[in-house]
Amino acid sequence: MKGLNIKSKNGSLYFLIMRGYLGFILVTFILIFSLYFFNYYMSQKLEDKYFNNTDIDYYAYEEKFQDTDGAEHILMIEYDYKDDKGQNDDSYLEQIMVLDEHGTVLYTNSLRSVTEFRDRIKNSQNSADYLVSFKNYNKGKTKVDAMTAIILVVGEIAVLLFFAFKLNNSVMKPLSLLKNSMEQYDRSKEVLTPIDYKGPNELQEICESYNGMASALNKSNEERHNLEEGRERMLAGISHDLKTPVTVIQGYANAILDGTISKQNETTYIETIYKKSLVLSELINSFHEYSRLEHPDFCLNKKAGDISEYLREYLADRYDELAIAGFELEISIPDKCIMMNFDHTELKRVFENIINNTIRHNPKGTTIFVSLEESEDLIVEGSKIVKPMIRIYFGDDGVGISDDIRQNIFDPFVTGDYARKSGKGSGLGLAISKKIVEAHGGLIHLRDKDETDHSTEYEILLPVMR
Repeated sequence: MKGLNIKSKNGSLYFLIMRGYLGFILVTFILIFSLYFFNYYMSQKLEDKYFNNTDIDYYAYEEKFQDTDGAEHILMIEYDYKDDKGQNDDSYLEQIMVLDEHGTVLYTNSLRSVTEFRDRIKNSQNSADYLVSFKNYNKGKTKVDAMTAIILVVGEIAVLLFFAFKLNNSVMKPLSLLKNSMEQYDRSKEVLTPIDYKGPNELQEICESYNGMASALNKSNEERHNLEEGRERMLAGISHDLKTPVTVIQGYANAILDGTISKQNETTYIETIYKKSLVLSELINSFHEYSRLEHPDFCLNKKAGDISEYLREYLADRYDELAIAGFELEISIPDKCIMMNFDHTELKRVFENIINNTIRHNPKGTTIFVSLEESEDLIVEGSKIVKPMIRIYFGDDGVGISDDIRQNIFDPFVTGDYARKSGKGSGLGLAISKKIVEAHGGLIHLRDKDETDHSTEYEILLPVMR
């Protein structure tokens, strides 16, 4: 019944049209009904003016005539005003009486006696006054009828235009909003403006669909803008990271070729050139690895395995290396077998990047904490729902990460000042790790300082097999 509510702006477009149609019929009926009483009232006023306000509203007379035999007769006639009986005559013959020369009634259609008939003739209107009243009445009645017809026609046109305007406004308003929004977008080349429209369900659904499309397009434009900024930042980072070792290699090589370097220092210069070439090679490999992960054809080679044993073996292989470098290692991995599908090579690269990042940015004596636990929680990030999973933590008690890069730590070419100046680190390691983890259907993030007792702690969430 909501669709039939005339005051409601919502409901089906079909019911909106039906409401308009029924409203038009209802108003038309009211208009015709009102004009009928108006015409009746004005007609009564005319009758009162020309006939009903007089004591005598008829015309009668008598005259003599001769029949074919030459005998004289008396004819008495009474005309009475009847507007619904007269057609082409100005009056209507109501009663007649014929008398012979002796006063005997030969014919009559009246119930009156001769005396009563003659009294009515005596008291009747003057024929001229009667005809004038009748003609004035007809003129007035014609004007009333014409006025009634004009009001009806004008009223019907006004009602029709009103309902047509209302219906047109209901249909054209959302179309106009859509047109204006798209024209504004075409001019500004920025964002599509959402439309706030309440009306018929069909048109409202069109506007809601447009709003959904506008939101998706705006989001896509924002992502494209961020991607372009990231690409520009990447190109700047690549040029900066390549420029330093290349400049050193060129300078040292040129010095050797010019013969300005003594023989005893020549070996040192060559060793420096070699080390810078290794840095350059590492940077190129990182760029290649990142671009490989960005390629649409990239896919993981997943195999079922015990993630607990896998992580334990990886840390065992790096234990001696970490000890020689002056780092301590504390491990908390359950003996329970936890099966999951993962790419053994790519996941190792994630662990390598995090450990190497920790070694690169922390002094000797730093303790690295690694733990693994199984969780039954459903992890939600935005609209992304991750199934029950395992949690892997990599933490340390080192110098920590500055607040200015914590939020963007997983973006390409985000490094600390020391790493940038020293040339240690391309800023792609954690970006590569994030892409690998997300390719596994998981998440990786840097925990907030108030969530951990460590200076730095990464949390990796990976789905387990069920």
